[in-house]
Amino acid sequence: MVVDIKQQLKDDVKHKDYCTAELAENEKTTMIATDEKSDLEAKIEDLKATIDTLTKDLEAKAAEIAEMQVQVKRASEDREMENKEFQQTVADQRATQQILTKALNRLKDVYGFVQTKQEPGADTAPPPPGFSDYKKSQGAGGVLSMMEGIITDAKVMETEAITAEQDSQSAYESFVKNTNDSIASAQKAIINMKESKAKAEENLTQANEDLKATMNELEQLAAYAADLHKSCDFTLKNFDVRQAGMQQEIEALQQAKSVLSGADFN
Repeated sequence: MVVDIKQQLKDDVKHKDYCTAELAENEKTTMIATDEKSDLEAKIEDLKATIDTLTKDLEAKAAEIAEMQVQVKRASEDREMENKEFQQTVADQRATQQILTKALNRLKDVYGFVQTKQEPGADTAPPPPGFSDYKKSQGAGGVLSMMEGIITDAKVMETEAITAEQDSQSAYESFVKNTNDSIASAQKAIINMKESKAKAEENLTQANEDLKATMNELEQLAAYAADLHKSCDFTLKNFDVRQAGMQQEIEALQQAKSVLSGADFN
């Protein structure tokens, strides 16, 4: 019987050590899993925020590209209209020059406006009998000067129109180039954002799976802790009392054995 009690003492010590170790390990693992759960929840929220931001940025960038494309289209339409106006202006000014030049040449032929030089020492000729014709020629000179001025103005307008057209075309080409560069840059940004979003969505999926696994682990740890407490709480709470009681029982049995063997305790 004493042997059985001593074995019980050893078994209780062994069970206590087992319970202490297992409960400590369970608590440690639970703390780690709880921290992991908190980290994963924070990571999931960050990833959701990142995905939401990227989604909005993608929409904004797409709208930006669409607006730039509209601006290029409008600029092309405006440039086309300006070019038509330019061609019409040049055509009008050239036609004016051509018509007036022909008219001017004819008038010069009609009124005989030919500049001549008198020979040195020659007597000045008296006015021709048809003095009224000379006055007529003088009046025609004013008309011819006016026509020459109009022709000159037409040439100036033509030159100015050509210069303005060249400036407008250069500005248009520069605008289109810069806008196309901006569109290309925005399209590249969209590609990068889509890649980042896809990566974030992949990480979110993995984080959700990891969180699910961690939650399952915590449930298993909690269940195991409950089983440990059922098995261990009595032993841990009453270990010292049980140990002392069994030691006393052993001693009592040993004394009884001694009495039965004739030992004198007086």
